[in-house]
Amino acid sequence: DVTSRNGLSVGTSALDITTSVASGISLAAPITSWTGHLSVADGKEIRVGTGNDLKISHNQTNSMITNSTGFLDIRSDAVHIDNAANDEKMALFSGTSVDLYYSNSKKFETKSTGAGITGQLDLSSHLDMPDAAQIKLGTGDDLKISHDGSNSYITDGGTGGLYLRTNLLSIQSGDGLETYATFTDNGAVDLYHNASKKFETTATGIAEEHTSELQS
Repeated sequence: DVTSRNGLSVGTSALDITTSVASGISLAAPITSWTGHLSVADGKEIRVGTGNDLKISHNQTNSMITNSTGFLDIRSDAVHIDNAANDEKMALFSGTSVDLYYSNSKKFETKSTGAGITGQLDLSSHLDMPDAAQIKLGTGDDLKISHDGSNSYITDGGTGGLYLRTNLLSIQSGDGLETYATFTDNGAVDLYHNASKKFETTATGIAEEHTSELQS
């Protein structure tokens, strides 16, 4: 049986509801029970709210959830975002952490102490940290780099040594205008005073620019 009224047709066999009204179908009262699927054609929207503030649609290519008033509040003890085949995780939101995945492998998670990263972190800008914060390296935090507001520190507290490896090491003033010492691979070690070289090592020993002053 088919009932038709005011441009609205209801087919009882499959409950196909169609309308010739351009604005669509509006429900004045809630649906108390629904069994089965709700099928909406491509390009058509499910609209919720007096001003149609929430819209859900599919345009043959992409699916959209559009909220135009306030914010979209998703409430759940845990939210999983997976791929369409439901065999690959993308993100997990729970009361204890937020986990982000790449190719089903967790790469980022929030913790009570901050955040954890599995793998390499590539930065396109600066790593900006406040005074007294430390960069800690090693399982036992053996190497620490910090600034206390007045001075900067590189602290190695491990069992081994601190190695600086480079073909050329230059120790300079904060503005880079004055050199204190240079260390050259397969070459000399040069020491300076007030930007003037005073001492250097050579293949045969050492060379000094001026007379040495020895004090007992």
